[in-house]
Amino acid sequence: MSHRFLTSVGVLAGVIAVASLLAVPVAGQATKPKAAPAKAYAVPHTPWGDPDNDFQIFQSPGYVVIQPEMIHSARIIPVDRRPHLAKGILQWLGDTRGHWEGDTLVLESTNFRSDTGARYTTHLTERFTRVAEDRINYEYTVNDPTQFTKPWTAMVPWNKADGQVYEYACHEGNYDMVHLLAGGCAREKAGEAMVVPTGLPGGALNDDR
Repeated sequence: MSHRFLTSVGVLAGVIAVASLLAVPVAGQATKPKAAPAKAYAVPHTPWGDPDNDFQIFQSPGYVVIQPEMIHSARIIPVDRRPHLAKGILQWLGDTRGHWEGDTLVLESTNFRSDTGARYTTHLTERFTRVAEDRINYEYTVNDPTQFTKPWTAMVPWNKADGQVYEYACHEGNYDMVHLLAGGCAREKAGEAMVVPTGLPGGALNDDR
């Protein structure tokens, strides 16, 4: 097994759902200024309510890559004991460094952006241990004294899945923007008044076409 266990695991899927500390940025509309557009899959890797819960893990000399099916934001993680980035450099998925403890891959992440639900004070430790030919135990510990009285840990079993990771593409909003603008221009040209629903942030929404 050794450190090559990831190369033969292939596509993995979480089989139970647990609560995630680090909130996932969701797709937002231009009419909702407080909502963030879809940017990156959050860590720790807990299953969504969607079916897109597959992950592909692979490695090359000096690096391990975790590629989620959802949002397709691959984590390229060095495992050569290099130091973390400076504390002022904050990232969506944090700054992650990996090392091996026997046959367990251990990831340490810091430097999270505050708008991901974490903070720059958050320290995330993830442990990947292959316990069978078709299963990896994914365990993570969240440590942030500014949010919790003590560190807490959860574990999600990942089962091997046959097949491939398909491209995740969410283009409905992009196409809707073209349709909304075209419809608005047609109404304006015809001299029709634009009906704006009241009590909703930002004015017209998708159903105002």
